[in-house]
Amino acid sequence: MRRTVLGVSALLLVSSYVAAQGMRGPEPYGQPTLMKATGAMAYWVWVDPNGTWHVRSTTARAPHVFEGVVTVEAGGVLTAVKPTKVEWGDTIRLLNPKQIKFRFQTMGGIDGFDFRANSPFVRFDLLIDGRRHPDKVFVGQNNARIANQPFDLYGPKLVPVAVAPPPPVVVALAPPPLPFKKPVRGPDPTGRPWFVATSPMSYWIWTDHLGVWHVRTTTPAQHVFHGYVTVEGGQLTSVRPTRKDWKDWVRLTSPAQVQFKFETTGGMDGFDFKADSPFIRFDIYIDGKRVPRAVKVGLGGQAPKAIPFDLYIPPPPPAMAPPVAGPPPMGAPVFAKKSPVGFWAWADPDNTWHVRTVSIKPRLFDGVIFIDGGKLTGITKTNTEWGDAVYASPDGTKLYFHLLTAGFGTDGFDFKATSRAVRFNVRVDKKVNLKMVRVGAMGTTPAGMPFESQNIVAAPPPPPPPPVGANPIYGRPTLMTANSPMAYWIWAEPNGIWNIYVTTARALKRFHGRIVSQDGVFTGLSTSRPDWGGMVRAVNPKVIEYDLRAQGSVDGFKFKASTPCIAFYPQIDGAAAGMQHVFMGAGNIRPPSTPFRFCR
Repeated sequence: MRRTVLGVSALLLVSSYVAAQGMRGPEPYGQPTLMKATGAMAYWVWVDPNGTWHVRSTTARAPHVFEGVVTVEAGGVLTAVKPTKVEWGDTIRLLNPKQIKFRFQTMGGIDGFDFRANSPFVRFDLLIDGRRHPDKVFVGQNNARIANQPFDLYGPKLVPVAVAPPPPVVVALAPPPLPFKKPVRGPDPTGRPWFVATSPMSYWIWTDHLGVWHVRTTTPAQHVFHGYVTVEGGQLTSVRPTRKDWKDWVRLTSPAQVQFKFETTGGMDGFDFKADSPFIRFDIYIDGKRVPRAVKVGLGGQAPKAIPFDLYIPPPPPAMAPPVAGPPPMGAPVFAKKSPVGFWAWADPDNTWHVRTVSIKPRLFDGVIFIDGGKLTGITKTNTEWGDAVYASPDGTKLYFHLLTAGFGTDGFDFKATSRAVRFNVRVDKKVNLKMVRVGAMGTTPAGMPFESQNIVAAPPPPPPPPVGANPIYGRPTLMTANSPMAYWIWAEPNGIWNIYVTTARALKRFHGRIVSQDGVFTGLSTSRPDWGGMVRAVNPKVIEYDLRAQGSVDGFKFKASTPCIAFYPQIDGAAAGMQHVFMGAGNIRPPSTPFRFCR
């Protein structure tokens, strides 16, 4: 009986050992003949006589995630790892000299990678959507299937390849790069250039508003990036790699110099640092060569004329002039993708401030917002992308922003403050451009820069006294016809319905603005011509926005208000409509000013 138990135990031990070691797979030589881009969901594995291994994945239509680990056995190492193509989110990287970890999504195509191994024994553990599917793995030119996973394949036996060990933890100070060349002056480094992990072979260097320097490397194919960064007349205060791979390293060779080396393949490597001097020297290489055209610096991604090169943080701008009084910020302007490009700012009664930027071609909107006599209590980013930055100073009295907007896009942010006095210093493409700055419900341009805007909620001017015995707002204006000149026509009815119509004799005009109820709500919104190309909508029960185009016709809309008094903010072609263009009631009266409030 004891002998039987021992036999069973030995059998179980051998079975578990075999499972851990992996099952022996079929002959791996030659590309599978059934592999094609539109084939079924599957792995395809084979090896060439020269020792190059290939791993491919296919799926006909639906996307699937292929991931796994490839390990070389018997004391071998992996070399020449190369992806077939690099897409966003795909990763193929060496965990150590003996192991590859990969993950990519395939949909109606072929993904994969190649590698070489100086040992003939290679183990594969392949997953599809997080599960092992042995029936979906095909090996060699005979399209042979495997019995289980993980599995071992036996390839050609190659001459051993000498592989340098990873650098020790303690390294002696490295000598300066040779031959030394006189550095040239580099471009402006402020602002992040545009790049992604799959960008061409390049260095990307920039500095931000906080004084942090950033160095990144990108390349689809494997290349070695190394070099020296030296602080002139100062010291490094902090160095932080973006990620750590087994062959990459970033180390200080002196308090003023950092040396680095990255092997980048289809991803992004790099490091950040700070320095107590604005002058930084770069002597950087790709595969042992100086390649100035592959270096992109600053927001514009400009290349230096030669390597080594010096970059410096420009000195702070001179003290700002005293701010001018800016337009009132109350009320949201009517703007959209078709609105004029620029910087838009407005505030709500609860002192929530809003900033939006609109542009067709790429434009940089940056600057500082000062909370005079108060602090920030919250920041919300509405739509910020690569290269955009919105952050507060440590004391909470300043808000820095850096927004790159393009393609009819709208970027921006919201913030709240304890003070109702906010000072703006805004630049467009690093210059003051007052025509592109608009504030408040009317989109008014400030008189100068910087400007201070006071969020004081003031009621519109009171309505004129009505004539004795009748309300002048009642009745359709008698002068309104389809051939009337450019004008707004406004009247009310005793049942609470308001009518807003616009006319223009010949030229195409844009009539836009908003209508606000301070006490009641709006209901029953309807348009006179539902087929026009304009827009009328209720932002909320108290606010209606409209944006109409008229030419030789009468267009308009009507609504019902639960309160007798409402405020009008009419605009024509981006500017406040003059009171000479507004007619009210059967008597064709005009308001004393615009914007205005009137009661029925």
